[in-house]
Amino acid sequence: MKKVLSIITGLLITAASFAQPYFQGTFVKDPANATNNRIIFRMNPTANITTAIGYIEIAFRYATATTPPFVAAGIIPNTTTFPGLNIQRLPDFVAGGFTYVKFVHNTATVASNTYVPNPNGFDLFSIAIQGTPAVIAQIQLASDAQGTGDYVFGVADGGGNFLDPGAGAQLYGPGYSVAGNIHLVPLTNVPVPVKFNGFTATKRDNTALLNWSVENEGPVTSHYEIERSTNGVSFSKIARVEAKNNGATSNAYNLTDLNLTSVRTEGVIYYRIKQYDKDGQFVYSDIKSVRLDGRGFAISVFPNPVKDVATLTIDLVQDGDVIINITDAAGKQIKQLQVQGFKGLNTKKVDMLSMASGTYLFKISTGTEVKTLSVVKGQ
Repeated sequence: MKKVLSIITGLLITAASFAQPYFQGTFVKDPANATNNRIIFRMNPTANITTAIGYIEIAFRYATATTPPFVAAGIIPNTTTFPGLNIQRLPDFVAGGFTYVKFVHNTATVASNTYVPNPNGFDLFSIAIQGTPAVIAQIQLASDAQGTGDYVFGVADGGGNFLDPGAGAQLYGPGYSVAGNIHLVPLTNVPVPVKFNGFTATKRDNTALLNWSVENEGPVTSHYEIERSTNGVSFSKIARVEAKNNGATSNAYNLTDLNLTSVRTEGVIYYRIKQYDKDGQFVYSDIKSVRLDGRGFAISVFPNPVKDVATLTIDLVQDGDVIINITDAAGKQIKQLQVQGFKGLNTKKVDMLSMASGTYLFKISTGTEVKTLSVVKGQ
C-alpha cells in the first residue's frame, strides 16, 4: 500500500486523542440510474475543514472464494470538485479470504479548499463493475483502523500530513460496522453489464488487428465504438461495430485498422473499446497498443503546450524504475521524479503550475535507455 500513510500514521499516532476534522469514506450505487452498474466513491468531512489534498487511498473487497469474478473498470474522477484529481488503480491483493481492490490519488496536489459536511458527501470518482450474467456483486468498502495493513481509507494534505481520524469512524453510510480493526460499509446487488473477456491489438504489416470477446450481451446491448490515441490519454472514435443481437450472451468481434503510418510513423498507437447500452450507459475495455518501430520504450506528453498539469505517458516493454528529470532552457534541473513502471502504458501527472513560462526538457530514463521530450509551459 502507500508508504506515505503508513509512515505518517506511525508518526501521528500520539495525536489521535485530539479532536480534529478529518474525512470519512463511503460508496454507493449510482443514484441517477437504479440499473446502472457504476459505483460512486465519496468522502465527507466530520466538520468544516480547509485543506489541500495530496493523497487519497480507498479500497473495497469481495470474498475471493464465494464471489464470481468481475472486473472494475472505467475510472471517472470528479475533477470539477477536486481539480487535478487523478485516481489510479493499484494491484489487487488477497488476504484473509478476501480480494482487495485499491485506488489512490498521489500524482498532484488538489488546491486548498474549504469542505463543509453535507448529507451525501463529495463524489470522488466512479467505476463500472463488469461481469457475467450470474454476477451480482457483493462488495464492502474496507479500512484498517490501525493503518498497518494493505487497505485503508485515508487522506493526506498537500504537505503529506495524514488527516488523522484517531479513534473515530473511518467510514460512513448504510450498514456501517466495525469488525476488530476493520471498518466496513457493504454494497450489494450491483447490476453487471457486458464483460470484456479479452481484447488484443496485434500489428501486422501496416495494419492493427483488433479482436475482442464479451459476455452478458442482451437486448439492451447497442454497439461498440473503437477509439484510438497516439498518447494513451486523449482518444478519438475511429469506427463503430453494431452488437450482434443473435440471442447469444457471449460473442466475439474484430476490426482491422488500416494504414497505421498515416497516423504516425514511429512510437505506439493505443486502442480501447467503448461498449454502449441502448439507454446510453457505457463501459470501457482495457487499453491495448501496437508498437510501430519495435525500439525500446515510448513516451509522449499531453497537452503540449501545457498550462498547469502535464500528463506524461510512458509505454514500457518490461517492468522497471523510471526516472524523470525536468530541466529549463538553461539546463538547470527543476524537478526530478522516480516512479515504479510496469510493462505497457504508464501515466504520470506532472504539476507545472508554479513553473515560469518557457520550454522545458523532460529526460526519461529506464534501465540503460534514455529519451527526451520538449514541453512548452504556457501562460
